[in-house]
Amino acid sequence: MTKIISNGVQQLMQRHNINDVPCLKYNYVDTEAFLRHIRCTLPPVRTPCQFHFKNIPKIPIKPKDCCRIRPYQLQVVNEVVDVRQGIVESTLIVMPCGSGKTFTSCCILCRVKRRSLIITNYKIVANQWKKELMKNFTIDESRIQCIFDDTFKFDVKDPPDFTIITYDTLTLISSSASRQLLTGLLSIDFSIIIIDEAHKAVAPNYFSVIIRLSGCFIALTATPVREDSDIQLLKQLVSKEKIIFSDELIELGYISKILCTTIVVPMATQLMRKNFSHNQLTIANIINPYKIIFLCELLAKLMSENKKIMLFCDNIFALKFVSQKIKHLFSNTFGPISMETSLLNRDKIISDFAQCLNGSIICVSRTGDEGLDIPCANTLIQISTTWGSRRQHAQRVGRIQRPFDDENTYCEAITILSDNTSEMIYAKKRDEYLKQMKYTVRTIKENKKTVDEEIIKAYIKIIKKSEKTKIKKKKIPVKTQKSGSINHMILKKRMKI
Repeated sequence: MTKIISNGVQQLMQRHNINDVPCLKYNYVDTEAFLRHIRCTLPPVRTPCQFHFKNIPKIPIKPKDCCRIRPYQLQVVNEVVDVRQGIVESTLIVMPCGSGKTFTSCCILCRVKRRSLIITNYKIVANQWKKELMKNFTIDESRIQCIFDDTFKFDVKDPPDFTIITYDTLTLISSSASRQLLTGLLSIDFSIIIIDEAHKAVAPNYFSVIIRLSGCFIALTATPVREDSDIQLLKQLVSKEKIIFSDELIELGYISKILCTTIVVPMATQLMRKNFSHNQLTIANIINPYKIIFLCELLAKLMSENKKIMLFCDNIFALKFVSQKIKHLFSNTFGPISMETSLLNRDKIISDFAQCLNGSIICVSRTGDEGLDIPCANTLIQISTTWGSRRQHAQRVGRIQRPFDDENTYCEAITILSDNTSEMIYAKKRDEYLKQMKYTVRTIKENKKTVDEEIIKAYIKIIKKSEKTKIKKKKIPVKTQKSGSINHMILKKRMKI
């Protein structure tokens, strides 16, 4: 039976050198069939090359008087862009957390002055990119567009000068609006494509789409490492690397010195029950009474020193439990921030934390691993991490590496572990990576303290309760176009982190 291919799909197939697309229904190939096909297949290996922009019309953008670029940032911009010859080199830029990757990239965009696409990880980070452009450069705000997964409006005929989009929004094809957006982006020639937190771009569901975008790639990351080998795929997008080492910036005073401390506390063996599920055992490791007692003592000491503390906990149930407990003890406790927190509330929580003159605490989930801009934080405490992720650990350490004032050049990252649990195995792997990155790492073992048996029983009840508390899935009905004879409703489900 002869396939019927829509005109729009034929143009996309020719543009991307695709010879055949399987049908979703009967013998008709529509946009949905095309996008599902490219998401499941990789094109031939791509060779990155230089991009020539001299003959492309400029966009009106220039630095404001308040725009100040540091010497090492200027060095990066000069390596990437040659204005005289009108050439941009596809480059992987590796810079430490807090060294100004976003600002440096904005300077590259300003020097090139051509249409660009910025792909980042979260909505809050997309807004930070827009704020950075508006703060330091003269550009019409209407020419910058942030596209999220709740609005897919995009004018292909008159695209904005700067389009900022999240990885999830870029690869979403569950509705007709999202498919229209992606086909539009695949049809446009961008001058620059910035992929923020580039270690995420090589994930299979993202990479199969990103590699088909047209433009010169500038990849940004502070941690060019993954627990798989997919990081090598970046070589298909960039032709060279530019690395700025943290020890050089520490000597120059641009970022803070970091002391990484791992503190091991005893584990309450009464919580390690055979009838507990894996999730319950994980929560037991986190809210181990010995760990909570030590945490409260540590916070009291740090608060007396007026420290600005970021408290990380990956498990949402444990995060809520710990933050409530801390709020009873310390009035200057803010949060928690997780993927359940709206953008408006996140901004308010961060603002309240930053404006607090005395010592304060902000509680965050792994949402704060990347892109969360809290330069006033100078102490990090982790009570829960995601397995042995080296990247996550290094990213979190980087959250406090930005000097807050001239006197504060020393910050501490503290990880509290429950002894004789899986936390110990994963911590060793992470600490080895920090040593490779030339951080100072030390381990301290705490002595066992007396814990009332009634407290242990109360904690067991709390852990049992966690199994009954289910994370709600938000179901949003999204209307779709007819695809062949299909006309149905798609339920978009998103798991809250």
